[in-house]
Amino acid sequence: MINHSTVPVTFTPLALRLLKDYDEVHSDGSNQFIYSRFLVPHLMEYKGWAMFFDGDMLCRSDIKELWKLRDDSYGLMVAKHNYKTKHKLKYLGTDMLTVNPDYPRKNWSSVMLINCEYPE
Repeated sequence: MINHSTVPVTFTPLALRLLKDYDEVHSDGSNQFIYSRFLVPHLMEYKGWAMFFDGDMLCRSDIKELWKLRDDSYGLMVAKHNYKTKHKLKYLGTDMLTVNPDYPRKNWSSVMLINCEYPE
């Protein structure tokens, strides 16, 4: 992202150990970010826009182009696609090997534009 950006960018890692007021109680997800990513509006104090990226996402062009797509009539913007996994297991090469099933809307929340001021 840094190599292609023509505007300044700031990254805030979403580390659950730093979120003292949040206790993840779900155990049905494959990783700790499956639900915590939706804390972004709270972390932004419900102001402005934010982007969320899974840690394995690549940005191969200027992030400014994605930022320009913000539309205040939406609370959340994602790239809708019909993704089918190429690998039946995830976290290859680690001791966390997990089944990687296909499901509707897979990876839609991997990159999100979030309108933190959007009414509920």
